[in-house]
Amino acid sequence: MAPLLAVALQAVPGLISLFNSDAGEAAEKVTGIVRSITGTEDPAQAAERLRQNSELMLQLKEALYSFQIAMEQEKTKRLQAINQTMQSENNAKNWWSSAWRPFWGAVSALAFLAVSILVCTLAYRAVIGGQPEAITMIPNLISSLAMLFGIPAAILGVASWHRGMERRVVAGEIKK
Repeated sequence: MAPLLAVALQAVPGLISLFNSDAGEAAEKVTGIVRSITGTEDPAQAAERLRQNSELMLQLKEALYSFQIAMEQEKTKRLQAINQTMQSENNAKNWWSSAWRPFWGAVSALAFLAVSILVCTLAYRAVIGGQPEAITMIPNLISSLAMLFGIPAAILGVASWHRGMERRVVAGEIKK
């Protein structure tokens, strides 16, 4: 399946942008388009048929551009839904609806502080307290908590960046 992607990307290089998110689904659809237009599974034969028949190449490009437009329209719909959700949160009269992101940020900061204190305590017990087994707990603790905090940290990072950009726009520092 993947070699047919190379044929498609040679015809329409801009398709590469589709493989950022739904890569598996997009790859399957793109190879299906190449397969249906060229009539072969073999990438070498597909490329040769496209080289020999400019009409076939034109059909492929049209189909791939149509697919690319459809994927971009779907991405736009998802972004509009996210934007609408964020606007309704921002305009909510209920304090909890508009403050849950800052609240989550504060809770995460406190949890990170607690973990930092725990790691320092374990290190102190190992070095000063003469309990060498305490130092062996630190890597396991940090790796376990890194996985636990990883996803919320990414969400908070994105939310904080957008909120910062919004405030810069409101302050007049950046034009929309």
